[in-house]
Amino acid sequence: MPMPEMPLWALALNYWLHLLATITWLGGLVMLTVMARRLPPEAQTWLDALEKRFRPLVNASMAILLITGFFQSSADPNYGGLLVIDSTWALALFAKHILFVGMVGISLALQMTVLPELDRARLLRDETAIGAQRGRIRTMTTINLVLGVGVLALTAVMTAV
Repeated sequence: MPMPEMPLWALALNYWLHLLATITWLGGLVMLTVMARRLPPEAQTWLDALEKRFRPLVNASMAILLITGFFQSSADPNYGGLLVIDSTWALALFAKHILFVGMVGISLALQMTVLPELDRARLLRDETAIGAQRGRIRTMTTINLVLGVGVLALTAVMTAV
C-alpha cells in the first residue's frame, strides 16, 4: 500500500534533515581521517577525545538517515517497494543500502569493541595496545569514509536517472 503524499514542507524538512545528517557523519569522517594522518603523535590523546565526542553525532546521524531515508524512498515515484529491483534507480538504492549497513556495522564495532579496548589499554598504560587500537580506529574510519563516498556516488546515479 503506497504512503499518502507528503506535503511539500514535510518533504523539504525531511530532505534537509537527511542532508544535515549526511554532512555531519561524512564531514566528521573526513576530519578524523585527515587529522589522524597529519597530527603529531603527542596530539593523539586529543584526537581520541574528539573521536569519543563525535560518536553521539554519528549515532544521531544514523538514526536520522534511517528514518528520513524511509520517508524519502516512499515518496519517490521510482520506488517500487522493498527489494523490488526493477530499474537502475532501484539497483543504486539497493547498493546504497548495502554500503549504509556496512557503515553502521563499522560504527557499531568501533563503539562496542575498539573504543572500549582503547580505554582499557589506556588504563593499563599499555602503549603497544594503545597504538594497535588507534591503528584499528584509523583503518575503520577510513573504510567508513570510502563507503560514505560510495553512498554519495550512488546518490548521484539515483539523481541522474
